[in-house]
Amino acid sequence: AQDHDGESTLEFRRNDRHLEVEIRPMDHGTLGLFRDVTAARELERSRREMQRMVSHELKTPLSSISGFGSMIETYELSREEQLRIAGLIRGEADRLATMVRTFLDLELLGTHQGTEQWATIDLGGLVEERCDILNAAAREAGQHLHVEGGDDCPVAGSADLLARLIDNLVGNAIKYSPGGATIRVVTRRLGPATILEVTDDGPGIDRDALPRIFERFYRVPGSGSSGSGLGLALVKEISDRHGGCVRAASEVGRGSTFTVELPCENPGMEA
Repeated sequence: AQDHDGESTLEFRRNDRHLEVEIRPMDHGTLGLFRDVTAARELERSRREMQRMVSHELKTPLSSISGFGSMIETYELSREEQLRIAGLIRGEADRLATMVRTFLDLELLGTHQGTEQWATIDLGGLVEERCDILNAAAREAGQHLHVEGGDDCPVAGSADLLARLIDNLVGNAIKYSPGGATIRVVTRRLGPATILEVTDDGPGIDRDALPRIFERFYRVPGSGSSGSGLGLALVKEISDRHGGCVRAASEVGRGSTFTVELPCENPGMEA
């Protein structure tokens, strides 16, 4: 305070905390007002990192679309080549649309600003309904989708959000499992909770990568994934929104199991 004439604001770190002190002169001394701004600084850092990652993730499909457009403008293409390039452009556009939609959903869920309708959902019935649709992709990949639905698996929440959670977990299992694999989807009641388990026969996840798989934009090294890295982050946000949790167990070469635990009663219905 002795080194500053008039009002000033300083910021410093102490024991991993960001502290801000505002100095104001008074008639008979100096007033120092201390604030712990750690949460605000962490939010700023997270937003900057998110902006950087979003910018990076959007560049690849946008560059692809731009490149395909240049090919159409520059070269005389056969009908077959035009159809192939049109399909590639559509695929990249769909990828962009999915990424943007998922990112916006994550932001809304994170701020609890969603407009979803809450009700008592039969999770077992919803799993069977979604797996009936997803089974077409499994059959095309030469896989078997084995579904076990409990008769008493109620969850208080949003059917739309829970459907997206199921689609992401089962869709990933189909994507990463080889032909001939059996993907097991089980719902069951465990005391006051309803459990959803999705087990695949994929390559598995390295132990060092497991703690990070629910982070936004994170992809397991060596997985060859072409996804956005947002699917599992969305699963976690939906689980959190319903007062539940999600965890993963995996062994390299022996597949993975994702377990979602949701309470049968959830005060979020009143939100």
